[in-house]
This record gives sequence, C-alpha cells and structure tokens, in this order.
Amino acid sequence: MAELRPVAPARSAPAFIVTVDTEGDNLWGRPRTVTTHNARFVQRFQGLCESFGLRPTWLTNHEMARCQTFLAFGRDVVRRSTGEIGMHLHAWNSPPLVPLTSDDMRAQPFLTEYPAEVVEAKVAHMARLLRERFECEIVSHRGGRWALDAISAQALVRHGIRVDCSVTPGVRWQRQRLHGEDSTGAAVVDYRGFPMRPYLLDLAEPSRADRSGRSPLLEVPMTVLPSGLYRTLPQAYRVPLLRRWSWAWQPTHHWMYPNGRNLEAMLRIVRRAVDQRWPHLEMVLHSSELMPGGSPTFGDAAVIEKLYRDLEVLFRSVSAHFRGLTLAEFAAQWQARTSTHPVANADPQTAVATGGRW
Repeated sequence: MAELRPVAPARSAPAFIVTVDTEGDNLWGRPRTVTTHNARFVQRFQGLCESFGLRPTWLTNHEMARCQTFLAFGRDVVRRSTGEIGMHLHAWNSPPLVPLTSDDMRAQPFLTEYPAEVVEAKVAHMARLLRERFECEIVSHRGGRWALDAISAQALVRHGIRVDCSVTPGVRWQRQRLHGEDSTGAAVVDYRGFPMRPYLLDLAEPSRADRSGRSPLLEVPMTVLPSGLYRTLPQAYRVPLLRRWSWAWQPTHHWMYPNGRNLEAMLRIVRRAVDQRWPHLEMVLHSSELMPGGSPTFGDAAVIEKLYRDLEVLFRSVSAHFRGLTLAEFAAQWQARTSTHPVANADPQTAVATGGRW
C-alpha cells in the first residue's frame, strides 16, 4: 500500500470516531443459526484504520464475544491500544433468553420492548461477558437496532457504561410485527427531535441534555443528516406515486455509513463538519459488511474492494482535519473540556447543523 497521510496531530482537532457493530453474518437475513465467519475479515479494516491514525471501537455482541477468532483479534487490539471493545446488545439472542414474540429470531425485538428486570439482566450479562472475555473495562455501548430509552440507559450506567452512541437524530425506527402479534407493545424507537451534537444524557428523558452537567452517561449521536429533498418536502417520501421517484433521487437521510454508492455524500458531510466546526464525526459499519456475502450490500469480493477504495479516499480526507479517537477516548476528552468550560454542555438542540447543498 502507498504511504498514507497521517492523522492531524493537534489535540484540539475534532474527533473522527469509527464504530463497528460487531455481530454475526448477514443478520438482515434473519438466520436461524448465527455464524461468525466475518471475524476472519476484520483485521484488514483494523490495519487500514491504523494506517490513517484511526482507532475503531468494536461494539461487540454476544455471538462475537463467544467467537474464538474475534476474541484473539479483540484482545490484540486491547493489548496494543489501537482500538476499543464496547457493547452491542442484540436483545433477541443475548442471555437471558426471555421470549417476547412467537419467533424472536425473526422479529428481532428492540431491547426497549422488554420488561425492566429483563433489560437489567441482559445488560448485566453482556457487561460481565465482555469484561471477562476481553480482560478490559467496557464503557461504551450501542443498542441493537439503535434502541435506547430511559430504562436501558439507567441499566447501562449501573453496569459501567459511560458513553452511548445509539441515537440517530431525525430517524424513527419501527419493527415490523409478526402476523398475529399483539400491537400494543412499543415496537418503535423514535429519535426525531434529538440533538445532533454530543450531550450528557438526562437519564429520565434521553432526548434532553442533563442541565446539571452531572450525568454519568455521554451520548455521542451517529452522524446522520436529512437530505435536501426530505428537509424541504418530506411528504414526497410518503405519497405512493412520489415515493419511488423520491428515493431514486435522494434518500431521506445521508449517513456516515459507507455503502459503495455514497462516497461523495460522505465527503460533503466531512466538508460541512469542517466548515461548521463540529466536535465530531461518527462513522458506522457492520463487521459482516467486511466479508464478501456477509451482508446484502456487499455481496462479493469486487464490491468489498470498492468499499476499501472508498474508505481510503474518505479516511484521507478525514485525516487532514480530524483526530482518530475511540468512544471512550472521546468521552474522556469531552469530560475534561466541559469541566473546564461548562458552557459546552448547553442544550445541543441549538447546535443542529444547517445549510449546505445535498
């Protein structure tokens, strides 16, 4: 590989946070038996990140924590201090298994749908498993299917989590119910109106910043922006005759989430973040998306190679302006800054990015 540009050295530079939802193979297909072959493909991505001075946070779920191949990889990352192991809790197959629907492997319920005592038990199990397997502290979390609410946030804090990255500002998630399933449960996670910038989360109401500045849980939202068309004409995505045209023209949101077709959109996000002095950018991938055939998006070796070409371009752009940090490192930096400058924890609703062309 050619010599690559190093990360911007200034400690005051904004953060570029690489997160990897580390989970079994092609869970979009609702497999009855979950495999973890993608663990053999993660080293290449880690190496690319390191060559640009980036430090991935591997948000790890139950089956990957039990995978010997990923365990060896993760322990090496921790030993060399080149990344972080965090928690990614898939409620439907993380012990203790408490059936919520007639077929949880197909329904994949949100953690937020379970009773509080089950949420507590699942979080406790995952925190203990990850600490014991990877022999390190576990302080970061992303909810399976992006789910977070007050009950789960409080459970996370009780078990050592200090930074969460589940919030996808402006996005509403709804689980498709199984035929005959009771429709009274909360099968929705709604982040419309949530802040875009990091904030100390009010444990009673996660959409709000804790005004006291004493909350133990920092929320670092995913970088996701409404597209120009969605921002100005959201009804175009709801009217049947317009919906197909609208999606073909622009998605409802632009994500810092490589899919092989959105490199230019991600580079525009980078430019906007630099111009508007955002404190962070957060990128997501799934570990299974690093393996040919491990996801619907990256079906063969050719599209994986295209992914890596896009990542090199993106990382080269990012490294000129941003400093690579794990979630835990960003949280420590944020805490240090806000203790010195309390105004930084003002209501982040006022800091939503605007402007620019999409």
